[in-house]
Amino acid sequence: MEEQQIILKRTHMTLSFNEGRAVYSPKEGVMTHHYPKFFFDEAEFREAVGDNIEGAVVVYTVVDQDSRTSHPDPDGPIQAAPVGGFVHSDTVCKIISAQPGQPRGKH
Repeated sequence: MEEQQIILKRTHMTLSFNEGRAVYSPKEGVMTHHYPKFFFDEAEFREAVGDNIEGAVVVYTVVDQDSRTSHPDPDGPIQAAPVGGFVHSDTVCKIISAQPGQPRGKH
């Protein structure tokens, strides 16, 4: 499997922990047509990344991936409705390694 990497940014908005999983949603709070989510085992994530999460570099392999497109009907002229719809992709990841980010206040 090919290794990939992601840099964790805006983690106060984009990272959550739920039911034993760390979920990183890099486009959370951003208007775009593509909303990817990356799922990691929470214990594995905390062990690899540690406490300095912001700016951490996570090297991973893809365990499973799913993508779907939604085509909502806009309620008004200013509501977003991209021509191809919204793409939602979910990627389940296995962490290979991680480089911790900067301590808080050191960005």
